[in-house]
Amino acid sequence: WWSVERDPAMRLKVFPLRTKEEFQAVNEAAKRDNHNLIQPTHYVTREGQIVGAFSIGNTVWWWLDSSLKVRDSWEMFDALETLQRHVGVTQYVILLPKDSPYNAVVEQVGFEHMEDTQVFRRVL
Repeated sequence: WWSVERDPAMRLKVFPLRTKEEFQAVNEAAKRDNHNLIQPTHYVTREGQIVGAFSIGNTVWWWLDSSLKVRDSWEMFDALETLQRHVGVTQYVILLPKDSPYNAVVEQVGFEHMEDTQVFRRVL
C-alpha cells in the first residue's frame, strides 16, 4: 500500500484492486457517495473505510468521497502520479464530471483543458 500522511489525524492509504469483492466494495462506496467509477485499478482508504478510487493508465477516472476536501486530496494526486511513472505513463488525461470541485483547480496545477474533446464510453 501507499500511505500519505498530512497530519496524525488524516491517514490515507492506496491499495491495488485485486479481487472481485474489493471491486464490489469500492463501487458500492462510490454509489453511496453518488459517484460512478470507470474501471478503477486502485482504491483509497481512511481509517479502514473506502473513501476513493482511481485508475492508472493513459486515462484516469478519479473519485474521492465528498467528505474529503479538495485541498486534502492533492497528496493523492502525488500518489497517483508516482504510480503512473512507475508503470511508464508519461502523460494522461483525467475525466472529471461537470460538477467536480477539481474543475476549478486542475488547470492551475498544469492540466490542459481539451475544450473540443468529447468523451464516449463503451462497456464490454
